Amino acid sequence: MDFKWMFVDEAFEDSSQLSHDFDYSWLFDDDQNHEPETKRPRGRPSLSSTHPDAVERAASFIQQNGFQADARRRGVTSRSSGVSVQDIADHVRNAVPALKETGVSKSTVRRWMKAPHEGRFASKRYEGLIDAKIPSKRNDFREENRDDHFHRAVVKYMREMCSHFQSECVVYSCDNMNKLKVGTLAVSRYHQLNRIYPSEDRPNYSDHDFPTPGYLIIPSGYMKLEPKVKKGTITKDSIGRDHIEYPVTGPLNIVLRAQPFAKATIETHMNDLKPLLKSDASRGQSFAVLIADGGPDWNITSPLTQIACMRLWKDCGLDGLVLTSFSAGNSAMNPIEHAWAPISKLLTGVTLPDKVPGESLPPCKQRNLSEDERKAKEEIVFNEAMGRVCQYLHGKQFDGHDINCSYVKCNAPQSGYKDHEELRQALVGPVGNLENHRLHNIRNDYTFAVKHMDRRLASLTF
Repeated sequence: MDFKWMFVDEAFEDSSQLSHDFDYSWLFDDDQNHEPETKRPRGRPSLSSTHPDAVERAASFIQQNGFQADARRRGVTSRSSGVSVQDIADHVRNAVPALKETGVSKSTVRRWMKAPHEGRFASKRYEGLIDAKIPSKRNDFREENRDDHFHRAVVKYMREMCSHFQSECVVYSCDNMNKLKVGTLAVSRYHQLNRIYPSEDRPNYSDHDFPTPGYLIIPSGYMKLEPKVKKGTITKDSIGRDHIEYPVTGPLNIVLRAQPFAKATIETHMNDLKPLLKSDASRGQSFAVLIADGGPDWNITSPLTQIACMRLWKDCGLDGLVLTSFSAGNSAMNPIEHAWAPISKLLTGVTLPDKVPGESLPPCKQRNLSEDERKAKEEIVFNEAMGRVCQYLHGKQFDGHDINCSYVKCNAPQSGYKDHEELRQALVGPVGNLENHRLHNIRNDYTFAVKHMDRRLASLTF
């Protein structure tokens, strides 16, 4: 076999000097952008090419049954939020006359849409003609609030200021976690298990939730945001403006209370924060910022909150105390919110007992018990349940910081502030009621608070 046609003599510098037996001009062609000839795909033509109207009908049907479309729908006999592949196939068969006999398969309908996982090799089979697929669930929708920008700016300013003056300032992010159930799964059964169990000894849930009425534990959380960066470290935001880096996590303190015996109020929050802020003040951090959720127990417009914050500021010997929050509907921006999901995962699969050891029924379902006997047994149940939660969280960390869990024993004498109900009764009516001589202490506290506080739209400052 003669291979001379495969080589070109390097001595020739011009194509005209080459042998004319073969055409070598393609080697010296400057235009290298030849488009390959398109070839007709093998096999029978696709349904989308022979019946393009079928794809249009499918896309229109999906659009008509979208999430927002369902919310706008009025005066109809049937509704649908989203559609199944079978629904689309049936609609296309009925809407396209040429497909009434043959129909369209579900696999064909799937291939018209976007690939479920675009990074996988199988995604090449999908044509992507319809911008639709089974989506992942989202839960980040928030109502618009005209004051949202101002609230965020105030919170960010406070955090940057405290980050710049780390040795003098401290920031706490405060909020309550979802209540833990006693007598059934402590947290929602929809949390996925992410811990290892023996194959023969794994969690086995009841087929239904049967919670014991009123048997709930209230976890109140206080996260001290500790800086991980050097004091005054400057960073740039998305549009190039200078900002001071501020912390987003830190040690987390959780205090548990049994709902039948106690409620979470601004008074209980102040009692939980008082030892923490006193300890910080002893180390020179005498200016405190509290970031809360703005809920009923943290409402800065409430006289109860104003008096409670004033007492905390005065009793801890602080130079300044600021209570601020994000706007209504945006409490998810509170840094402590990011800790609740990991803690829920630590408690996934945990069932807290609702019975006294040795008994078959919870106290609330036992007949012939006096009120005092029932309360005494429930005290045992809740103290045991809260102790178990603390044991599950013992030694655990969040983002490299310790989780410290404690609980308030049922019917234990309350330390610290304990006149919340008296305050509420006194302040629920007209201010003139405070002139009553029996309420002179409350009147003096309220007068002192009003004289020393600066209340703004997004903050309360002492």
